[in-house]
Parts: sequence; C-alpha cells; structure tokens
Amino acid sequence: MKKLLLIVSIFLCVSASVFADGFIGAEAGFDINWVNRKYEDSSEGVDSSLMAFDVGLSGAHYFTDSIGLGYGLGLQFPFLQKNGDMDYQDVENGPTTFKGDLSFQFKHDFNEKMALEAGAGMYFLYSNKSSWSRVQLGAQGNIGIAYNIVSSLALRAGARMYIPFYTSESMSVYGTRLEYDVKEFGVGLVPYVGLAFAY
Repeated sequence: MKKLLLIVSIFLCVSASVFADGFIGAEAGFDINWVNRKYEDSSEGVDSSLMAFDVGLSGAHYFTDSIGLGYGLGLQFPFLQKNGDMDYQDVENGPTTFKGDLSFQFKHDFNEKMALEAGAGMYFLYSNKSSWSRVQLGAQGNIGIAYNIVSSLALRAGARMYIPFYTSESMSVYGTRLEYDVKEFGVGLVPYVGLAFAY
C-alpha cells in the first residue's frame, strides 16, 4: 500500500510539473452537419443535415509555451433535421448523444491578453435511444481565440470542423441485436463560445 501511495505521489508531482500551463472550462456551441448516409444494403445514399446545441467541458495542457494536448467532453441536443429533399423538421425526443475528443493543440500568444488556439485530432460520438444506438469516430480540427479577462479567467471563441470516417448503428428487434455499418461522407461545423479557468 505504501509503495502504491509513493508511486501515485510521484506521478502527481511529475504531472504538475509537466502540465504547468493550461486551462479548463465550459463552452456552448451550435452544431450543423451535412452528410450522405448509405446503409450496407442500400444502392444509393441519402443526403441529410442535423442542427444541434452542444454543451460541455473542454481543456488543454501545454507541455511548452505553444504545444499541448486538448480534450473535451459534452452532450449534444438535436433540434432540427433534414433528410433528402424534405424541409428541416423539428426533432422530437431525440437521442441522448455523448461526445468526446482529443487533439494536439498549438497556442500562439499575441500579447498578455490574447492568444490564438488551433488543433487537430479525433472525436468519439455515442447516441442512444430506446433500442437504438450509434457509435461514430472521426477527425476534427479547431481554431479560436482566447482573451484573458483577468489573469485566471479567459473568454474563448472559435469553431471546430469534423469529418466522420466510421459509423456503426445497432438496433434490438424482438430481442435480437442487429448491427450494421453506415457509410457517411460529409462535414460538420461547430462555432463555440466559452469561459475557461487558466492555470
């Protein structure tokens, strides 16, 4: 037990010295995507678009003055959806969607108050409703501005762009779980704004 406590203490001390600069905070965004969805047994894909509100936590730990690791966890709440040539329709009782991301981050300080943030990495998305669930992986990039209101509080604003490269859906039918891959080609955009505690 003592050895375990010693190892944990050393790890925490090293982490504190390595991750000496960064931020963590809350943010909200407006997510809109345009994709062509094609199921395994379909000969043609269907164009679709989804609009949703995103809320969550985000942060970054910088190894140097400009290079670091970014992360985010959040929820997505869809409110409008369009399939094919139809108009946008209200999304009623939409699925609960969990989102997570990890990226390599770059920061450039313009001055003591303002900095440019940019990054590239991957995201994970999981949706679930009743007997239906969906998993998606993809690539994402982000760019934004951080403005220090005071020394430890920053206002952040920017946008993320993401591209799905793997989607899998499953559904339970009369006790049998059916799984199938969905080919999605498209892009999504998420303008965001948030507040972050800098350390």
